[in-house]
Order: sequence, then structure tokens, then C-alpha cells
Amino acid sequence: MSQPSMTSQSKLLALATRFLSLGSAQRRVFLNKLREQGLDASSLPVPPGVAGERSPASFSQQRLWFLEQLEPGNSTYHLPGALRLKGELNVGAVGTAFERVAERHTSLRTVFATAEDGTPEQVICGAQGLPFERLHAADEAEMQALADAFARRPFDLAQGPLWRVALIERAADDHVLLVCLHHIIADGWSIQVLLLDFVEAYRAALQNDTASLPALPLSYADVALWQRACLDAGEGDRQLAYWQQQLGDEPPVLELPADRPRPARQSFRGARLPFSFDAALSGRMRELARQRGVTLFTVLLAAYQVLLQRMSGQTDLRIGVPIAGRQRAETEGLIGFFVNTQILRGDVQADASFNQIIDSVRLASQGAQAHQDLPFEQLVDALAPERSLSHNPLFQVLYNHQQRQDEALQLMPGLNAALMPLDNGSAQFDLALHTWENAAGELAG
Repeated sequence: MSQPSMTSQSKLLALATRFLSLGSAQRRVFLNKLREQGLDASSLPVPPGVAGERSPASFSQQRLWFLEQLEPGNSTYHLPGALRLKGELNVGAVGTAFERVAERHTSLRTVFATAEDGTPEQVICGAQGLPFERLHAADEAEMQALADAFARRPFDLAQGPLWRVALIERAADDHVLLVCLHHIIADGWSIQVLLLDFVEAYRAALQNDTASLPALPLSYADVALWQRACLDAGEGDRQLAYWQQQLGDEPPVLELPADRPRPARQSFRGARLPFSFDAALSGRMRELARQRGVTLFTVLLAAYQVLLQRMSGQTDLRIGVPIAGRQRAETEGLIGFFVNTQILRGDVQADASFNQIIDSVRLASQGAQAHQDLPFEQLVDALAPERSLSHNPLFQVLYNHQQRQDEALQLMPGLNAALMPLDNGSAQFDLALHTWENAAGELAG
């Protein structure tokens, strides 16, 4: 084993490559020796190019693949996005730009095959051809109908492509650009990456130039392979022990008031209800976060807990919270299914002060962050909750807070671009609250 002072990047990469080459038992020994030297798996870089054209699906991908086998064509796990573009649009440059983006990201050229043991494999294909459609809408209602149908149309995980693009023309200077990706190859962060890369590639295409995008150091398949190796080496057992202690054995079902009984089988039908906070309220929430020494996310989640407690009358609350799963800087520019789901448990008593609830959320969040690598799928398998077709296991409500980078969209020459909400008509949970803040600090959801 190398000396503790051996921390140069090239030597760490050699250690990481060696770690991947070992069997399961040897990996555990290797990782223990690393810890003796003050290192762990997170100290090592992910070796690039180790996955090859065929490699195991990540745990998150495996779950969605099995769900697709059970219910083919379900649009619940579609990720639609839309841009309203007003001004002079070069349609040819749009197509060229997306072709460049597809060349850049292997996830956009990934399909799924069944391995000999019945589990899914990622297969990276060559150029598949851009799934680019051109449509025309006579009015806003037709445009919305086209966009909704576009978002709901099924994907074929075995054939691909697992993303598509459409351009709806309302007038010569008014277009809606639609993108839709299957969640198995992407997440919410990925859509922002896709749009930002598209903007840069579009600008370059207008000038018959090459987009000035930095080379990607890894593929998603590389990261998935590394994740499996680390969890196999004992990191999964360590983090699982924490979550088992946090969540206990019998998670309660959150019963929110409804106008009809819970159906025996979830339909996954749902709808969006947009809202916004005015500047004064947004400012007061930020000031409270500053005073308490916490993030805005913590304040908003605490408020959500209070609302759920009052609506349900229950005090033991379990809220699903997506985390980006991109602790490594080299993953920030990748398209892929990195997001993981954590369950933040709160004991929200009716007589607790709001400051007490904020402090409780802060502590729960800190513990979750320190144990964020365990895939949600493995947690569900280990806890083995009683299954029901009427609700999700472990938690029934979700909260997601993010920052959006809308300002980059204004870099498209000759165009005024704005994100446009899309509704695929489905819902994964009883209630999901999404909030975001833009560069100007405005809050909406």
C-alpha cells in the first residue's frame, strides 16, 4: 500500500484503477487500508473510460427499467422541458446544435439491453440521428395540446433514442422548442445542462464554428460502475446502517385530506399548480434563513412540514427529498440519472416553535448529506416495507428546491428565450412541492 503522503492526481488515479480491478472481498480490504491512511473512496478520482460500450445500469436506472417492464409506455418518468423563443430563429442551426450535443453526451446515445442474468445493461450507440420534429400550431390551445402529447408519447428503452426534440411554429418570429428525455438517462439537473450546451452550440452553429465547450472528463456509465464498486466494498453497508436507525421498521402512511378515498391502485394521474412568492415574502424568508444560519431550503422544508402536520394531524412525517448526487465537480457537466432520493424524517409537534422545527430540519439534513451515496433502491430493498399498489413505500410526499440558470438562455443571438412549464399529466407522489429561485432571487414553484 502506498504511503499517506502519496496524493498526486496521477497516483490517486492509479489507486482508483487498481481498486476497480479487485474482487469484492479484496475491495473491502483495500478500502479499509485507504481509511488507515486518511483516505476513502471519495478521495479517489473516477477512472475515465472504464465502462466501455456495454456496462451495468446504475441502481437508479435498474429500478426504472424494471418499472418499464411492468408498465410499458408510462409517461410518469418523462422529463419534458420547453423554451418559448421570440425573434429570428435559425431552424437549421437548431438541428445542428442538438446534433453536437448528442455527440458530446453518451447518455443521449444510450439504450438498454437485457444481460444474461436478466438485469439491464447500458449500451452506448453511435450516431442515432436527431429525433427532431417540426410542428405548426394555429393558436395557443393547439400549441399546448401538441406540447402535452409530445411529453406523454412513450419511449422504447431497447431501441431508443431516449430523448426527442420538437419545434412548434406559432409565427415566423414565435416558436416553442420542446425537449423530452426519459428519466432513465437524465434528471432535472441534466435538462439544464442540455439547454446550456444547446445555447452554446446554437451560437457556434450560427457562425459555422465549433462550440467552445470543455471536454467531458467522464461518462455517466463510468460513474455508475464506480458507484457499484464503492457500495460493494462496504460503503453501502455503513450508510444503510445509518438510514435503518433513522427510519425504523414501520413507516406510517401520510393521510392527507382528499375529496375521495385513496384508490386501491395508483393511477399516477396528476396536474401542476404553479405559484410564486412576491419579493417581500421571498426577502423575509431569506432573512430568516440568514438569522438562523441555515439555507433557504431548510426554512422552506420546515414550513412544508408545518403545513403537512396541520393538514394530516400526524407528527411523524417522512418527506422524500431529491439530492443532485453530483458531489464530484467532474460530474456537473454530464447528462445522466445522478439524482438520488433521501427521506428526511421530522417529529413535528403542534406546540413546537418554528425555530425548533428549523433546527430539527437542519440536523436531519446534515445527517442525510453525510450518508447520501446509498441508492434509494437499496434502502427500499433493505427496509422491505409492506407493499401496496395504493401508495408509494416509505414516503408519499416530496419536496425539491433548486436554483435555475435562466439567465444563460438570453445569450441566444436575436432571440428572447423563456422557460415554459409543461405538464405530462402524471404524478409520482400524493403531493410534490417544487420551488426554485433564479439569479434575481425570485422564488416560485
